[in-house]
Amino acid sequence: MKKIALEWEKLFLEYTDRITIGSDTWVNSQWDIYEAIIAFDRSWLAQLPEKVARLSLLKTQSDCLSASQNQSTYFVTSHR
Repeated sequence: MKKIALEWEKLFLEYTDRITIGSDTWVNSQWDIYEAIIAFDRSWLAQLPEKVARLSLLKTQSDCLSASQNQSTYFVTSHR
């Protein structure tokens, strides 16, 4: 795994409370490589300070719980 780009690292460090991390299985075939997708996410998260990575993941969990209770919540995603 390449080192996370400095620009991305700065973004995570500065805006930790605004970032949500997710993996999208947008087609059924994605389930076949789901473990690889998650391993990729974990590899770049591991390059961030532990506190930043944990806060990003906790926010993601909180956002998902809120979305399940509020159907007017929308998520914006980008694909690799």
